[in-house]
Amino acid sequence: MWLSTRVENVDTGIATKQGPSIPIEGMFNTLLRMGLLFELMCYLGLTMISYNYTNQLSFNYHSLGEILVQGNAPKYISFCFFLGIMGSLHLMSFQLLLADDTCFARGYVTGSKIIKIATLLDFIGKTIGFVFTMQLGGSTDLESAFNMAVAQGGVEINFLTFGQILCGIAFVSYGLGFLLLELFQDEGVGNSYGYINFLAFSASGASLLLHATTFKCTGATLFALTSFSTALLWALLFEPSINEFSPTFGETELTNDVETQVEKFTRTNQYYNVDENYGSYSQQPSSGYMN
Repeated sequence: MWLSTRVENVDTGIATKQGPSIPIEGMFNTLLRMGLLFELMCYLGLTMISYNYTNQLSFNYHSLGEILVQGNAPKYISFCFFLGIMGSLHLMSFQLLLADDTCFARGYVTGSKIIKIATLLDFIGKTIGFVFTMQLGGSTDLESAFNMAVAQGGVEINFLTFGQILCGIAFVSYGLGFLLLELFQDEGVGNSYGYINFLAFSASGASLLLHATTFKCTGATLFALTSFSTALLWALLFEPSINEFSPTFGETELTNDVETQVEKFTRTNQYYNVDENYGSYSQQPSSGYMN
């Protein structure tokens, strides 16, 4: 089995033709930062909508029954959820392209898997919110009946509540996943960033779950806004560092690690370091045997 290496032509002298002729890795170097930025814009928009309609900074879906069906409010909220969907898709793509094979620490690989679960739950939760708010504000008979039921606080709003529960679980998973990525990555920016992300996302997820189950305002959107702000600051330092040391699409980290270990072995082992030991071997006395 042929394994690709960092240096082209190093094995056979024949140029490989794997992959596109134009490098495309640069297109995916900002997925983590862009995903967190979209999520930050989503909750910033929800906070601004809440303050505009209720003079409260924290968005409370259960107390906005009438506001959810007034004027352009449904369109604005739908757009915010759309930004959240884009953010979750970017974070999902980041996880799919993240180098997390067996050469990395088990904690790092576990963090990557947890982020995979978090992005899926976040995507489903944001999609539910987007579909729900897209149905509001219509003028047909069915849409008017749906608007009236939502305005009166009917059971239909529980559909939106289910989406928020999924987002709350996703937030806790984000915090744990980011913590493990930072702690078990040799090129991390600092363990304190990981602990801050974990605490912020855990508080955000807990407040969102509490809001969805008790129907009370818990400051969930403010916690989410703070969480994605701190995560974005961390990603500005973390993502460039892992991009620098991650293999490209035509490489395998296992082969790169083997090459590094072999090179270190040949430099330190006296039997293989020919350049340094040739002189000493040539000066050794003869054993007395003749060929």
